[in-house]
Amino acid sequence: MRPDPGAEKSGRRQDEGSGGYGGRQVSALWEQPGFRAVAGNAWRPGGLKLTEAALDWCEAAALLQPGPESLVVDCGAGAGASLRLLAARGYRALGLDRQAGEDEWPELPAAAALIRADCCSMPLASNCARLALFECVLSLVARPEIALQEARRILRAGALLVASDVTWRAGALAVPDADAGSSCLAGARSVAAWQALFTGAGFRILRYENHDRALVELAAQMIWHGVGGLCACGAMQRRHGYGLWIVQKER
Repeated sequence: MRPDPGAEKSGRRQDEGSGGYGGRQVSALWEQPGFRAVAGNAWRPGGLKLTEAALDWCEAAALLQPGPESLVVDCGAGAGASLRLLAARGYRALGLDRQAGEDEWPELPAAAALIRADCCSMPLASNCARLALFECVLSLVARPEIALQEARRILRAGALLVASDVTWRAGALAVPDADAGSSCLAGARSVAAWQALFTGAGFRILRYENHDRALVELAAQMIWHGVGGLCACGAMQRRHGYGLWIVQKER
């Protein structure tokens, strides 16, 4: 790991408030008490269930194995929910987050750490990680192709990247959101466009899963709790879905 002189421990999600990537302004939906009541510390559709399922698949396929030598980098680690899961499963986990240190979160286990860093300029050595996670983060990045290129740089040959994010449903008209940058919806892409982004960055797609239902369920819970930000809600459910990809760095 190449230390970053400005890196600090402890944290929050990648870009929010006035700190968006590339000047993008992103409202802090995850700061709303109602949203946190719904999502807990995993601020995305599907929560840790999708993370666990992706890890299960990678391990069952013998593409990833726990151990202190298996570094997993969580890009946009937020409150550290995935870091705790990774540490509990036996991985060495490092979270990167631009707002790390601005909130007080429960202490991380010894096998996990969280530093203030930008996923488009990771303070890490090349070829150091076994897995990179981008869980509902790429849609918030002004230039996700740069983040993917950085992920490819830090990953070992044949290592994996797991990404989940908002999609446009098949047949939906991809109209830019009026509040561009206010949530991950503004960065949504079609499944084909996401896959082109991954392959263009030098990754081979191993698996794609449709998790539209996870987005619908999160939206329904947000309506119940009276939380704004994600929900334009009927229109959103008709237009948007949610996908998960497991991709591999080409050797």
